[in-house]
Amino acid sequence: MKNVSTQPLRLLPNRVSYLIPGGAMIDSFLGLKPGSCPGASQMWIASVVQSALSNAPDTRSYLYPEDDGGCLAEHLQNYPEEMLGKVHADRFGATPGFLMKLLHSDQRLLVQVHPDKEKSKRYFNLPFGKTETWYVLDTTPGETTYVWVGFRPETTPEKFRSLIQQQDYPSILQCLHRFEITAGDVIFIPAGLPHAMGSGSLVAEIQEPTDLTLWAECFGFDGS
Repeated sequence: MKNVSTQPLRLLPNRVSYLIPGGAMIDSFLGLKPGSCPGASQMWIASVVQSALSNAPDTRSYLYPEDDGGCLAEHLQNYPEEMLGKVHADRFGATPGFLMKLLHSDQRLLVQVHPDKEKSKRYFNLPFGKTETWYVLDTTPGETTYVWVGFRPETTPEKFRSLIQQQDYPSILQCLHRFEITAGDVIFIPAGLPHAMGSGSLVAEIQEPTDLTLWAECFGFDGS
């Protein structure tokens, strides 16, 4: 392999289809032909993470053939100090310690929550949880775009558990604070904070490198 301590290594585009279709705003942002990756609502950048969805394709990043090709995660395993530095490798191992995504969904994302490091280690035997930050790159012109973050004061554990059991989608969503977002906004989502994202936005998501999500809503709803 090239001298990884001095030679920049380029990563191939890594488009991912993930539960809900979308991706048109990613195409526009990157100057790609519309519909170049139909339904691929996400792009995973510098990914050493495999999707937790059953039967998912490989969601890890790969290098361009001109840069010796191969899987980024495997190169990091072979050259952790050379690629990440000794201090980083000693603390975090052969991982960059983050995953970055571009995300555009045609529908509202499901109400969800992610575990912190302690719960991730206890229940999933993984070293990272999933704290994340959303940086809003763009929103659909002429549309009002929202995110839902954190429980409203009147929401009790008993009430929320009952709504999950009933799968009462509108009431589940009403348990969270709603905020309008525009380009340039930054939303911090610490592990354990319930949240959802509306349609019509392009977001850069910077998160811990896991694919751990607990949903309050079942798949297949219309997302309105």
